[in-house]
Amino acid sequence: MKTIDIKNFKNNPEALLVYDIAMKTKKNVVVDGIFGTGKSELLLCILKNNKKGAIILDCEDSRAGFGVQSFIETHSTYFPSLEEIAKLKFSEEKQKIIKNCKLLLMENAGILSIQRLAWIDKIFKKFKRNDIPFGGVQVIYFCNINEYDFYQHLKSHNPRARYFFESFSFMKCAHLFVELKENYLYKNKFHIDLVNSVRKGDAASVDLINKE
Repeated sequence: MKTIDIKNFKNNPEALLVYDIAMKTKKNVVVDGIFGTGKSELLLCILKNNKKGAIILDCEDSRAGFGVQSFIETHSTYFPSLEEIAKLKFSEEKQKIIKNCKLLLMENAGILSIQRLAWIDKIFKKFKRNDIPFGGVQVIYFCNINEYDFYQHLKSHNPRARYFFESFSFMKCAHLFVELKENYLYKNKFHIDLVNSVRKGDAASVDLINKE
């Protein structure tokens, strides 16, 4: 994909479904897709075209994906950092943006801990003056479910670790789950299997000698 345009997904029914949900409904969605399935691009298409006053939160505090950093600087009025969220202190201007927000887009949500999600929930409840989860804001999580084996590995070393899908705020809300299947970066099955195995910490399972 060379440009941020929903037309790039014209033959991708799963991506178009997520886009329509974001544009036309208030439903919460968990968008799952491996590396290369266009999660960041789809998120930015929603940001570009939405009329709801959206906020993007990159749970990794990175700018992974094509054109994300410059695009966010152009189209997003406020990009809160996890540090700001932890402090729960915002200027009046930022408070106003949060109050007017109706759509929260979470990039790299798979690594979001239960504690950080609780902070986010607390902020939106506070500034929206609404005690339902996230103050009633629509939330769309973009993540890679293939990484959950890695999370379980972390939890084996820290049994107290909890991730966003285990939080009360998440479980109190109804969610649609959509898997992005088309891979725009890797077309070769061997490459896809290799990337998935590396991200899961199991690269030895890929047959490098007898690959097709």
